[in-house]
Amino acid sequence: MDGIVNNLALIRTAHSSVRITPLKLTNILRPFSQDYFLYWGSITTAHNIHNIFWIICREPIGISAKQIAEFRSLNDEKGMSILSNIRPVKGKQEKSVFHVSPSGSKYASLLPIPRDLLSSQIEEDGDTN
Repeated sequence: MDGIVNNLALIRTAHSSVRITPLKLTNILRPFSQDYFLYWGSITTAHNIHNIFWIICREPIGISAKQIAEFRSLNDEKGMSILSNIRPVKGKQEKSVFHVSPSGSKYASLLPIPRDLLSSQIEEDGDTN
C-alpha cells in the first residue's frame, strides 16, 4: 500500500495525475485461492451501471491510520476534502453469495455467519464436525 500512499501528495487536487513506478498487485493484496466469497454485483457511476463479479477474500488486508489520513488529504473538484467517498450498503435482494473453500474458522469473516444459522445448517446436513 505504501507504493500508492507515498504518491498521494502528488495528486491532492481533482483531475491531477502522476506516473508512478508500476506496482505488482501482489505487493498490495495477498494472493488467495481458498476461503473467499463470490457474488454478482454492480457499480454505479454518473452515467452507467457496470455489472461486476465480486471476489472477496475473507481475511481483510490492513491499512494504518497514517495511510488513511493520507487518503483523507485528497480534495474534490471544489477543493474540499473527500471525507465521504462511500455508497450506502444495498440489501442482498435476490442475490446469491457463495462461500468458496471455507477454512476451519467460520467466524473470522468480514460478515460473520450467525451461530444460530450455522447450528440449523449442521442439523440439516447431519454434520457434527
